[in-house]
Amino acid sequence: MTQTLLAFTLSADEQRVWNALWWHKGHDQAITQYGLAGQCDLRPRAVREAIKSLVERHGYLICGSQDGYFIVETPEELAQAKAELYSRLVSLAVRLSRMEKSSLEYVWGQMRLRMEGP
Repeated sequence: MTQTLLAFTLSADEQRVWNALWWHKGHDQAITQYGLAGQCDLRPRAVREAIKSLVERHGYLICGSQDGYFIVETPEELAQAKAELYSRLVSLAVRLSRMEKSSLEYVWGQMRLRMEGP
């Protein structure tokens, strides 16, 4: 899978994390957040924030697994990552519905409202 690099739009931390991740393509090459933190001279929290931004703001195909972070290389890796995210999303929605003593439909509606913003 190809990715368009838009380095000029990245913060310094995002660029450092992306440069380090560039060598970790595919699940077999995953690197832990602590490994990335060491390579990038960043705190693990800063690594997580940079990855979150690279994925959510910039659209980079970075996935996380039990083995660490990696750049998606195949359609199968992307499908597996999406399946895991959907599973987590449903699980979290069920937890929220139990906490609020409400239906899943109500929780989905609340999530939709939050995504649309004020």
